[in-house]
Amino acid sequence: MGGKHLGELGILPEDTRDDLGRGRFHGFNLNKLLFPGGISSLSSYYKKSVFPVPQGPECCSEHSITFNGIESDKLYTYDYFLYHTKVFRHGGSLGNQPASTPCGGKFIRDEGLGEANLSARQFFELWERKVSSPDEFNRKVRQEYLHEETPSGAAFFHMPDVLHSMLSSMQGNISENVV
Repeated sequence: MGGKHLGELGILPEDTRDDLGRGRFHGFNLNKLLFPGGISSLSSYYKKSVFPVPQGPECCSEHSITFNGIESDKLYTYDYFLYHTKVFRHGGSLGNQPASTPCGGKFIRDEGLGEANLSARQFFELWERKVSSPDEFNRKVRQEYLHEETPSGAAFFHMPDVLHSMLSSMQGNISENVV
């Protein structure tokens, strides 16, 4: 109806699609356009549209101007995704680089296991042999916080409450010995 009145004023329709034929002015909200089947092909929108209305990931121009029926709180979300993010469709150089330091693979190869797939238990046993056991780790943590050698089960006078609770549950009921 609006087109008829604009025509009476001498305003002629113009193709507002982008170079790829994707619309910039949308008669539906983004959810309906983005997911195929969101708009019935029998709707009057399709019947009155001069150009095809694609649905799915290629529905909308990267330079879209309007969407119909948008709740105000979603405007900021759409603005962010449309104008502040960059989509890397064919790779890219950000985040695709290997780690600068060797990870677990080297640790396993150094043990002569090649590219073996280890279970969590096998990896834990390897770690325990090569690095330290949980008991040794606890002893080192206590020593670091108290700045002195501490026999197993001694009080943790200066240790933060959260760490104390964690160590207590790991060693059994050590809280009986806390003064």
